[in-house]
Amino acid sequence: SKHKNEHLMPTDEGISLYRRQIKKLIKKLESGNKLPQPQQISKEAVRTYGQDTVLRIPKQDNDDRKFIKSIGRQVLQMQFDTERFDLKDRDKIVMDNLKALERELSTKSSYGNNK
Repeated sequence: SKHKNEHLMPTDEGISLYRRQIKKLIKKLESGNKLPQPQQISKEAVRTYGQDTVLRIPKQDNDDRKFIKSIGRQVLQMQFDTERFDLKDRDKIVMDNLKALERELSTKSSYGNNK
């Protein structure tokens, strides 16, 4: 594998998820299926999934690696789920969803830490 000598960190989960998504799309293309088009709305920029998001979430009592992986998946899924919206609306929806996720995880953590 091209990437066998890489040493990805838990914060690189998005890279692994993105690579798996690309591999799935390649297999679909090889099977004769059409690929999703990046240009969802004409005359708008092609959407990307990179970001500089920082979530402020208290330390968890459970497996940190598993937790970070879960959060990465949720953040990417938020972006995938908003592809049909205009860019301005999409950004606001994603940011609102990220704030809600941050609040939800902070609340869960504070309950878990009050044992």
